[in-house]
Amino acid sequence: MEWIISLLAIQEPMEYLYKLNNLNKCMSVKDYTDLYPHYGDKCQLSIVGCEESNVYIDACIQNVLI
Repeated sequence: MEWIISLLAIQEPMEYLYKLNNLNKCMSVKDYTDLYPHYGDKCQLSIVGCEESNVYIDACIQNVLI
């Protein structure tokens, strides 16, 4: 089982990465003013460990890692 997990492991790029971690039964809205001032137009979004949550992104981003 461990070899399957190692094959599926995602190597996350750290540059320009905005992280949403461990949201549980909540709603999160991210827009241009949240993402661009700090990350610019190369922003990438990482969503990790979020359960029963709604995430709304109202901005143009390069990649979404789930």
